[in-house]
Amino acid sequence: MIKRVLVVGATGTLGAPVARALLDHGYAVRALVRSTARAAANPLLDGAEWVEGDVLDAKSVRVAMQDCQALYSSLSSDSFDLKQSVEYRGNRVLCAAAAEAGLAWVGYISGAGDLAAFGEHRPLVIKANCEALFRHCGVPYTVFKPTHFFESLPLFVRDGRIAIPGRQVQRYHYLAAADYAQVVVAAMAESGCHRQSLTLLGPEALSMAEALAIYRDAVMPGQRIGYLPLWLARTLGRLPPLADMGRMAELFTTFDAGIPEGEASLLPAHFPAISTRCKQWSEAQALSST
Repeated sequence: MIKRVLVVGATGTLGAPVARALLDHGYAVRALVRSTARAAANPLLDGAEWVEGDVLDAKSVRVAMQDCQALYSSLSSDSFDLKQSVEYRGNRVLCAAAAEAGLAWVGYISGAGDLAAFGEHRPLVIKANCEALFRHCGVPYTVFKPTHFFESLPLFVRDGRIAIPGRQVQRYHYLAAADYAQVVVAAMAESGCHRQSLTLLGPEALSMAEALAIYRDAVMPGQRIGYLPLWLARTLGRLPPLADMGRMAELFTTFDAGIPEGEASLLPAHFPAISTRCKQWSEAQALSST
């Protein structure tokens, strides 16, 4: 029986809502964090136990995993080089420790689509390899494959301006992190969702420009939405002070490739619905900022 869950990446934008949902459903949550100070500052983690450590250090992971029956990984990485990727290297340590500890369940957040089929894009290579780690670790697993999140929309705003890297014409079924988190908790408790990959899509299909226009109208009405050419972002990213722009350009080049989301997985009827729409989410953001 699962009573305590180790959450890795719990201070992140997508990890913290999962930790909160687990706590709200009565599970004990232990978060492996690099900084307890950052964890303490996040109200979503109120009630969680924090263990400071390094996900790349097997001893730290084993200590954090003691007395846990499940693991959820929301690791991300600032490198698209598989050999340097903290997401891949850390999840490899986590999967080995989970198998050694005999956990009842492990979960991992990947991305929608058949990522292994697009090996020319390094961000997808990392996700596909991490999916394989969890599928073959010997522990009951669920690989969650959500599409884009509404929580990404504020990241397009910099210095009061909105800019989309590239044209990004594909539509995505955006979803809210809070809805996603409820599905994670339900899937952990549902044995029929173990040893499965679940594609999770929101209720409406929007291009990035359409989603940002809805967000803009709610949060910063009248602001113009511009476009940053990917060639310019790649060029600027070659300058050491702007290396982050180079990584951003590579990520959005991947999005620009138009990789299909795939069909949403059929979830059990009693699962919470993924129902939040962009306007509803954006208006809530506007209210929370006043």
